[in-house]
Amino acid sequence: MCKPSTSTYCLPPTFKDFEDAAKPFLTIASDTTKEPNEKRKASEEIGTLAAIQYNADRHGLTFSASQAAHEEFRGPHVVDLTYKTSTGAIEIKEAKGGSSSYGERNSHLHGKKVKQCTVEYTETIIDLMKGSNYKGRHPEAACAAHTGAPDGKCGDCKSAERKRRRKSGSDMSIALSLDNIEKHAVRGNYDGDCLKKPEKIEAYKIVGGKPVPV
Repeated sequence: MCKPSTSTYCLPPTFKDFEDAAKPFLTIASDTTKEPNEKRKASEEIGTLAAIQYNADRHGLTFSASQAAHEEFRGPHVVDLTYKTSTGAIEIKEAKGGSSSYGERNSHLHGKKVKQCTVEYTETIIDLMKGSNYKGRHPEAACAAHTGAPDGKCGDCKSAERKRRRKSGSDMSIALSLDNIEKHAVRGNYDGDCLKKPEKIEAYKIVGGKPVPV
């Protein structure tokens, strides 16, 4: 059972930075007056931050160092987060907020529907990122004219985001061919005004196209 809402922090002190980062989204996610879509997006952000905290614990990093070392992607046809280890391995983080479940999609590689928890799904997303034709309104990468503040109306910013996605897809594709990629699914859950510790749902290395638990 979580601590009363009068408590500033619900988790041990080592999770303080994670809680500070997630609190604004928790306020939205737990507000019954907010629209479902707004609550869902806030819950997704909590999941992303939980995956970053999980990585910090796993690799002995601070929360901020873990956050800086990750590449984040938003929207369809992308992984949530990637992290390159000191050995050159790539860890894909799949972030789940609240009680959200695995989704599924049609795979152009496998000719069937594949679920998020499967190797086939990961292979499909990597291939889509490698050939990304991003034209969205919220690029994360910026062109030279908009350094630090990507402009969703700028074609060069969109081009920069396409290149970023394609490079990440290419890097993951190479790592996949070398059996040097891992998939970690992490849940960021909460109870009322309290965040819960990030929870590992599953983790495996992809070896020869098969999942090997790590």
